[in-house]
Amino acid sequence: MNTNRFNIGVTTSQVDEILKRLMSMMRTFPRPESEEDYRKLVSEWERALNFSGTKYPPAIYAEAVTSFLSEATVKTFPPLPGDILLHCKKVMERIHSDPARRAKIEKWQQQRREHRVALLTGGDQ
Repeated sequence: MNTNRFNIGVTTSQVDEILKRLMSMMRTFPRPESEEDYRKLVSEWERALNFSGTKYPPAIYAEAVTSFLSEATVKTFPPLPGDILLHCKKVMERIHSDPARRAKIEKWQQQRREHRVALLTGGDQ
């Protein structure tokens, strides 16, 4: 079984995409002056987004950026990782309020649990 399908949290490349989206949409988002500074920014965001006790399926983070941007106004400050995590919670609330999406995420969560149990017990799922 493909373990990538059951990953949670964000990878470096996902954080890179998040930051590029934010920079392209928010002219006030600080842009690092060098490639080295940009890599440091990506690394800090990755650690911060994965630091929380609650991690989400990767697609939730991308949807959280959309959620943040949908509420942003001309007066909105650029987000920090905690802002995106708050929007991850909002996305999860939306998913759980939609019967079709709730069923999909619950099925994924159950399959992920079964996969983890199989890995721990030496099963071949």
